Amino acid sequence: MFDIIYITWAVHLLSLITSFAWWLYSAIPIYLIYILTKKSLPFLSHMGQNGSETAEPAKSKRQAKLEKRREKFGR
Repeated sequence: MFDIIYITWAVHLLSLITSFAWWLYSAIPIYLIYILTKKSLPFLSHMGQNGSETAEPAKSKRQAKLEKRREKFGR
């Protein structure tokens, strides 16, 4: 909350120099969007992986070779 107070003070002080100081207020919603995106992307990426849990995991060459041997010899 103090960040908003500091930005307000900066806007008031800069408004003595220039009339475009109020653009500094745009830092508040930009920062909010940045934080929400940063926190929600990991959650959303886990949501998309739910379907891939049922798929078979990738096999190494050695595992594939051993499976072929088992099928060939019936073990």
